[in-house]
Amino acid sequence: MNGPFPRKAVVAVVAGGGVLVLTIVASLMTDASGRWDGGGASPQILQQLRIPRLILGIVVGGQLAIAGLLLQTLFRNPLAEPYILGVSSGASLGNVLWTLFLAPLIPWRFGMEISGALGALLAVLIVIRAGRAIGLGDSPSFILVGVAVGAGLHALAALFLVQADPNRIRDALVWLMGSLAYKSWLTVWACLPVLAAALAISMFYSRGLDLLGLGEESAHDLGLDVPRMRMLTIGVAVVLAGSATAAVGVVGFVGLMAPNLIRLHFSISHRWMIPLSAIAGGTLVPMADLLSRYLAPGREIPIGILTSIAGSAFFLIILRSGRVTGRH
Repeated sequence: MNGPFPRKAVVAVVAGGGVLVLTIVASLMTDASGRWDGGGASPQILQQLRIPRLILGIVVGGQLAIAGLLLQTLFRNPLAEPYILGVSSGASLGNVLWTLFLAPLIPWRFGMEISGALGALLAVLIVIRAGRAIGLGDSPSFILVGVAVGAGLHALAALFLVQADPNRIRDALVWLMGSLAYKSWLTVWACLPVLAAALAISMFYSRGLDLLGLGEESAHDLGLDVPRMRMLTIGVAVVLAGSATAAVGVVGFVGLMAPNLIRLHFSISHRWMIPLSAIAGGTLVPMADLLSRYLAPGREIPIGILTSIAGSAFFLIILRSGRVTGRH
């Protein structure tokens, strides 16, 4: 697992990079209604609409991919990811509470991102405590605890929404399904430092993540400070998921698909898994955004719908592969 980068992975990296480049070019040459204009838009439209939308998709995809990888390592389960474990639902609840109740009282510029991260942290803590309380802490069935907690938190968010101003409900529902539409450079600059910091921290502790993936007992025997590593992993994952959800809404299954697209083909250490997963996630989200414009010209399907459709099929593929053993 700690050997050199597999040579065959170079082909995959080149192919993935090619797909990303094609996606970038197509995104810049397609307007919000799904019409191909060959890049003939005005410089202002490119600079203020298309480029920040594209970059935000890449950044958010990277955030969700790394968050998924960290959660899979922490729980030693390839099905763990922010959406399935309820982390995204917790972030959504935090964002809804901020938008409806706190924002008018507390004028913080990044209040939504902070509330989203706190909601995500709450979800993780509930899942961990509930899983251990019912004896599923080390079982592959632990993932079901996350599904249940996520459903409950999502229901709470919906409950608050139906009490809100009816004129705001439609926009809130679109946000809950995930969208890159009408995002500005401000949103990009809110997420980009989070991704950069998470990449730096994760790469610095990649060896510790390798050991944590062996199991807490084995990691402790090998000299890892397991409680510290566990808290660090949770902290980075929830900040990533909370920030991404606050920025674009709920985009499910990216954290499941991106790391497993790498892991299904290669057995490599986290020092390679982290950047490769980020690249995979940073390709998946812009691709979904581009597809959402082509499938419904003039209307635009929320990207969370497309990623959930693809992710549910991917989920079944992983189950069928027999890799859900609680270890990877």
